[in-house]
Amino acid sequence: MWNSLRTLTLLAGVLATTQLSAAIDTGGTLYYTTFAGGSNVHKVDYSWIGGSLTIANNTAIAAVAGADGILFLPNGNLAIGGQGFGVHELTLAGSLVTTLGVPTPSFHLSLSPGGKVLYSSGIPGSPTAITLNGSGGLTGAAAALLPTAGSSTTLDTISWATGGPNVGKSLYTSSAPGGNGVVGTITFTGGPEAPTAATTSAPVALPASHGMAYDPFSDSFITMGDTEISRFSSAGVLLETIDLASLGISTFDQGTVDGLGHIFGADNGGRLVMIDYSATGTLLAASTVADSIFLHSALDDIAPKVGPGSIDEIPEPATILVWSVLACVGGFGAYRRRRA
Repeated sequence: MWNSLRTLTLLAGVLATTQLSAAIDTGGTLYYTTFAGGSNVHKVDYSWIGGSLTIANNTAIAAVAGADGILFLPNGNLAIGGQGFGVHELTLAGSLVTTLGVPTPSFHLSLSPGGKVLYSSGIPGSPTAITLNGSGGLTGAAAALLPTAGSSTTLDTISWATGGPNVGKSLYTSSAPGGNGVVGTITFTGGPEAPTAATTSAPVALPASHGMAYDPFSDSFITMGDTEISRFSSAGVLLETIDLASLGISTFDQGTVDGLGHIFGADNGGRLVMIDYSATGTLLAASTVADSIFLHSALDDIAPKVGPGSIDEIPEPATILVWSVLACVGGFGAYRRRRA
């Protein structure tokens, strides 16, 4: 028994070290919005190889009456904040399914961990809670103003920790479009799947306070605004900040993560930024690499790549580690039986 436990511990240590020992090349597709122009919902393929970002197949999907926040609904369609009193639902091909009227202007969007409630807010603005229909869409959904009290009553983005020791913990950002506002904690009376009110607390003032995403790779919240990106622990403690003005950034809006140690940021000046911190899990390490490329004028928000509001199935590193360890232990046990 002791030998098995010791083997499991050693393998876990080796795999954990391997996971953070080298940067990870990757690629995929991003869905994004632009806050001006005719076509304002788009998608693009990206590739990240050796610390260099390239893009291809930049495609316009739709032109709707206002576009800002973007995410995937549980039914697989896109939800788009309409920059006014409406939230659009689109198919991935760009066909308009419906536009749901909401009581406050809709810009940033967040989906609850259970996928039952879509949260909409201004920049910043009073939040609206939208209870989705039984299929996870907007047709027939119910939208209601969410009474919010505490340190901040107008919000931009809400995000939840979906793993780790603080699973369920939620943070919010509140700032004007340029950032330089606050990041704090938010709790929901009735819970995030059936909220009747919300309370905010513990605000931290900083430039990176506009967009936000929870990253299961590092069990932390990534926030962005102005020319900076910050990382908060899943408990809500500010850990570190990097300034990316040297990449030609004007103002970060919203971004996402892929759960593999990569961060994506949308610059209102048109540049797409990608950060690779997969080697160490910290932004300020010497091995952290960032690159940017011009994507589209009036670049606004990027749809989530992992977690609530995403359609990519990327397992958390902890899950990958556990299954890898179990596979190794199983193979080791079979080897011992064969030897016997």
